Amino acid sequence: MAELEEAKKAWFSSCLRRNVKIPEPLTKKYSGKLLLRMPKSLHAHLAEEAEDENVSLNAFIVSKLAQE
Repeated sequence: MAELEEAKKAWFSSCLRRNVKIPEPLTKKYSGKLLLRMPKSLHAHLAEEAEDENVSLNAFIVSKLAQE
């Protein structure tokens, strides 16, 4: 934690010297849940692909989204 604090101070100092804007901290909280409607045919296609890869539909969709 001490090294992290030192790295943060060094980064802030560097930004200030170079007149680089320091972004405000993120304050929004996200649950990680998302309700999504899709055509039945797409749902079926994704479920079949997930089954072929032997993973849950949720894990398959998350993996696909992370690739984009």
